[in-house]
Amino acid sequence: MKQGIVLLTICLLLSAKLFPCGNSYRSNAHTTEYLKDNQLESFRFRKGFNQSVLLQEFYRLSDAISNELNLFENKNDKALAWMRMGKTADAIAILEQLEKEKPNEYKVIANLGTAYELAGRNKEALQYIRRALDLNSQSHQGSEWFHIQVLEAKLQNKPADWWINHPVLHFNQLQKDTETIISDMVYQLKERLPFTPGPDLMMAAILRDAAGYIRKQEKWQQEWVLLRIAVEYDADKKLSLEALIQTAESKIKAENLAIPDLAIHYSNEDDLLKRGKDLLENGIEYINGKKEKPATKEVESGKEQNPLWILILAGAVLAGAGLYFGFRKKAD
Repeated sequence: MKQGIVLLTICLLLSAKLFPCGNSYRSNAHTTEYLKDNQLESFRFRKGFNQSVLLQEFYRLSDAISNELNLFENKNDKALAWMRMGKTADAIAILEQLEKEKPNEYKVIANLGTAYELAGRNKEALQYIRRALDLNSQSHQGSEWFHIQVLEAKLQNKPADWWINHPVLHFNQLQKDTETIISDMVYQLKERLPFTPGPDLMMAAILRDAAGYIRKQEKWQQEWVLLRIAVEYDADKKLSLEALIQTAESKIKAENLAIPDLAIHYSNEDDLLKRGKDLLENGIEYINGKKEKPATKEVESGKEQNPLWILILAGAVLAGAGLYFGFRKKAD
């Protein structure tokens, strides 16, 4: 009975939190949710896209297009799948044709901006991101200032080492409150990181700049997460990130908080699925009284996490995979 309640809760959470809207016409597992929540829980990023899931999405969209179902929308979403699979030229070909059909369609214009950036056509990318912003002032929940600043930095055509001593992001002119600025950065990083393989010194500098802003707000755990991800991109250790990480760890310990588990906050989706499976199995044994309550728990923002909440979130990942592969089996 208790297992059933937990699994029902997982399914409800799955529909409520794990499939938010993006620049596609159909929500999918790769869209990013904008959370105006700057707690450590929100600082979770993925290293890349799950290619097996993308392939299934691609085949579904191709089949729908061959049957002439929602052609415009499905072609846009197929272009997104191409981008996430690294087939940028194919994505651009589709999106440019769609633009001819509907020159002022926000989703297509915004996706073209992203595709042009992935293709290294940064001048066109900036033009299209600005066009998208004109069409929708709340594009990506108003966070596109971040995207524009990155493109403006790229268009300076500076050597990579330039960013060692110069910021990519600038915050002085932003007319936003601190909470919103941090939420914007988290949203944009969740979108950008899976598209950006390391090493990449500019990406490391972007993460350093974001961490520096968060440091001023004394969010030491969140700063630590971004700095540790930045290290992954700074292969030659040019940004001297270790000293910043050590300072952040001292601040975390001084406030009796836990050093975050980087594997939770930055991982491949397959890694998260395995952790979710393990937590779900262990958690159900705990609920059924077969296991003692864990002695150690990660502390976030001065409060202990509820083990059941961890279980539910982890289980949601597993449940999502189960629902997906169940759908796949029926489709086959």
